[in-house]
Amino acid sequence: MKKLILILLIFTIGCASFFKKKTEHAVARVYTDYLYDSDLKSVIPKGTPAKDSILVARSYIDNWIHQRLVIHQAESNLTKDQMDFSQQLENYQNSLIIYAYENELVKQKLDTLVTDEDIENYYNANQQNFLLKDNIVQFQYVKLP
Repeated sequence: MKKLILILLIFTIGCASFFKKKTEHAVARVYTDYLYDSDLKSVIPKGTPAKDSILVARSYIDNWIHQRLVIHQAESNLTKDQMDFSQQLENYQNSLIIYAYENELVKQKLDTLVTDEDIENYYNANQQNFLLKDNIVQFQYVKLP
């Protein structure tokens, strides 16, 4: 009985994905990956002229095909150990979390009010930072007949 339920479940899932692919129009295919019309709709901004939307769509499709081909080639040439990025993904996720936290902390703690007195105090304390490296000459002239 359990085997029959498992077979029916697999058949239902397989048919659902089969019918989805048949009802949606595929724009491009690379091996077993498909790019559908609905994927392109999110790429092209509304109100874009037809000529521009064709260029955007063509560029997106070309990039998508190139990416899928390179990924397929990489997957066939790399070993399982070489394709294990779990540690790198965890490090990257941690970096993103820290970056988002620091940005929020800066937004909350940043004091944007700077008075003229603060500017003058900073200038007086850091005059060495405001020295010119080259001489500057300013003059005005008048040409008379």
